[in-house]
Amino acid sequence: MGIQLKVQALLLIKKWRFLLFLITFPSLVLMLLLPFMSLAITESRIPIAWADQDKTDFSKLVLKRISEHERLKVIPVTEMEGGKMVNTGEVEAAFIIEKGFEKQLKTGEADPVITWLRSDSSGLDGFAKEKIAAEAMRLMMNSKAAEFVEEYNSEFTWDKAFEFADQYWEPEPLFRMDFVWVGEGREAKETTLKPEIKGILSFFLIYAMGVGVALKRQLFADKESGLYQRISQFTGHIHFYDASSVLLHITVSFIVMLPGFVFLLFYYDFSFATYTGFVYKTLIILAGFQLFLLILSKLIHKRRLYFAISFGILCAFFLFVH
Repeated sequence: MGIQLKVQALLLIKKWRFLLFLITFPSLVLMLLLPFMSLAITESRIPIAWADQDKTDFSKLVLKRISEHERLKVIPVTEMEGGKMVNTGEVEAAFIIEKGFEKQLKTGEADPVITWLRSDSSGLDGFAKEKIAAEAMRLMMNSKAAEFVEEYNSEFTWDKAFEFADQYWEPEPLFRMDFVWVGEGREAKETTLKPEIKGILSFFLIYAMGVGVALKRQLFADKESGLYQRISQFTGHIHFYDASSVLLHITVSFIVMLPGFVFLLFYYDFSFATYTGFVYKTLIILAGFQLFLLILSKLIHKRRLYFAISFGILCAFFLFVH
């Protein structure tokens, strides 16, 4: 097998211009499309109207925090403008911050302090409502904690105690619930990917699989030249040839994926476990696809039919992941 691996590697190296193009092409495409992808993601944020009638530090703080969320597009308006924008469909919902918002949060009263306007066509505003409610609850809990500390510890002022309590919400609250779906006796925790991350991974994966298909040209060239049959006659089998081919093609396909992994590593905050999980899954998919292509090449001997079926499967896979 070592000899076959060396021979096929040398054949690939002879086509170094072709290999260089295959490896650099997706990176160039990514650099060209990235500005447009970022613009599309920005424009896809959930639009909501925000009418602040309280105009206090608390209402301004909630506005600041939800405006920084990557999935929300907050538009400051008046109450009347917010209602009109909901009716015309310009926004998913309008949130009216009533007078007394800060006062009620500080006292812990449960009277309605936010009016939620939506239409029958609204479908994504529930996410915004949850985020606003979470920020309001954060302020109320901090206020109650500051009130308690100020009452029993004269060394702390209300503002200092409030600031001290607020720091425990960053980078995430001390108490959280992680919901895990359990099915068939196995736990499967769902990982939600951002749209741009999913798009980048899908692009590189589909392209890498396409590279694996393109590299099979050498297999059909060897069959047409008679080399494939001579190897079989000389050695009694072609297992080493097939294994070397699959190994090399998996390696090249994975190298094609590397720019995508490097991009994600530098531009997105993934945990080590999540990142390595992506790498392992990619290797498994590429290896499985190469084995499938090998089996397909044993069943279909016509070059054009083989590539037509292979790229048809790639198109179906592309539609599936999207």
